[in-house]
Amino acid sequence: MIISAKDLSKTYKVAKRKQGIINGLKSIVNREYDEILALDKK
Repeated sequence: MIISAKDLSKTYKVAKRKQGIINGLKSIVNREYDEILALDKK
């Protein structure tokens, strides 16, 4: 049995966090995200 795959990719969305109490509360309402590339095989 052979399994093959083409054009695989996986990204994770991670919330950015800023320092401080006020910025922490702001980030609950207005989230900013970074995309982390885990796998990119073409």
